[in-house]
Amino acid sequence: MEFKHFSASSYLLKVHGATGSLFKGLGAISLNTSLEVKRKIKEAHPDLGELGAIRSGIIAQAETAKQINLVWVIITFVLSAILSPTVFYLGQSLKISDWEHESRMYIYKEAIKSVEVDKQAEYLSKAISEDAVKFMNELKMLQEAQGTVLLILIGMLLLGFSVFFLRYQWIISLKECIDNTYTDQEKMIAEKKEEEKRIATTLKEKEEKELRDVAKIVEIRNRRLMQKY
Repeated sequence: MEFKHFSASSYLLKVHGATGSLFKGLGAISLNTSLEVKRKIKEAHPDLGELGAIRSGIIAQAETAKQINLVWVIITFVLSAILSPTVFYLGQSLKISDWEHESRMYIYKEAIKSVEVDKQAEYLSKAISEDAVKFMNELKMLQEAQGTVLLILIGMLLLGFSVFFLRYQWIISLKECIDNTYTDQEKMIAEKKEEEKRIATTLKEKEEKELRDVAKIVEIRNRRLMQKY
């Protein structure tokens, strides 16, 4: 038999309906699906050679999925390294606001000299309030930008991890299903061969017994003939 699908999992999904519990190749296959897949596989591949090829393909995919764990750890480490300077850059961004605040305060000190004495307190209060509002707006913008970046990164990580985990569940459940099917098929073929061997031995013993009986009958007949003459 020639398989028309590239991978064992694709063959089991598209030909034998080995769908996951969530969606196609995501999530572990259910018990009913596992039983149905086993039945179809046994009917379609009574020969251990074909079933062994499917089993080898699934085992290889399961091992690959395990290795992806290492890649996932590396990706997480790289993202952590990329995000680590964020605190430093946020601090540097706020320093610019501090410099602007200091420069404006210097300007206020120079400008207040031209303001009437009774209005100086009002002028400073208004200027400082405006400066504080501007600073808070800039801080809020930085916080929102940081929050957006974190939400995007966390969302991407969670989505990627969820897809990988569900796919891994599906592959592992397929592997267990095929392993059990292969073991059952191997046991059934061994029992069938043993039964055929037992039947062949029984038939051989029966034939040998019949031959001995015939030989004994012939011997008795010959003996009687010799006694008669």
